[in-house]
Amino acid sequence: YFGLIFYRYYLGPILIFLIISLIGIMLYIERYIKKIKNKEILKYLYIVIPIVCIIFSYLFSNNKYMIFKSKSELFHFKYSEYMNNYDSPTLLNMGSLDAGLYTVSGIIPNTKFFEVQNISYERFPDNLDDMEYNVKNKRIKFILYYTRKDKSEIESYVYDNYELVFDDKYIFEDLLFNAYLFKLKEL
Repeated sequence: YFGLIFYRYYLGPILIFLIISLIGIMLYIERYIKKIKNKEILKYLYIVIPIVCIIFSYLFSNNKYMIFKSKSELFHFKYSEYMNNYDSPTLLNMGSLDAGLYTVSGIIPNTKFFEVQNISYERFPDNLDDMEYNVKNKRIKFILYYTRKDKSEIESYVYDNYELVFDDKYIFEDLLFNAYLFKLKEL
C-alpha cells in the first residue's frame, strides 16, 4: 500500500502466513479430539478444512473468470505470439502495473523502468520520464499500453513513432482494462 493505491493481490504474500495459523489450529483441534477419544471427527476435519480453503480461494480470487478460458482468448498469448515473430523483441508496459506479458512472452526488460509503478508521478517522476524518453527515442520495439483510458487519451508521443496493432480488453480486480499493443513503425 506504499503507492497509496490498494490492489487485492497485495494480500497474497501475507496470506501465506495463514497456512501456519491453520496448522496451529489443526494441531489444537487434534489434541482436543484426542482428549475426547473421538477419532472419527479428526478424519472429517482433515477433509473439510482443505475443501473450505479451496472454496475460499475460488470465491476471493481475482482470476476466477479465467478458469474456463482458453489461451487464445487471453491477450497475453496472442500478443506474445505476434511479438515473438520479430527478432529480439523488446517491450515496455505503460499505463499501469505489469499485466503479465513479460512472463508469457519470455521477453526480459531492457530498460530500468519497464512498467508503471504504483507511485504517483509527483512522488516518483523518474519512472514515467524514463519511459517517455525510451518511447520518443525508439528504444523499444513494442509497447503494451495497459490502461482504463480510451486509445484516444494515450499520449501523442506514443503515436508519433508507434502504430496500434492490437486492441483487447482484460479484467483485473473486477475492473475493465484496455490492452493496446503498439509496434515501432519501422519494424
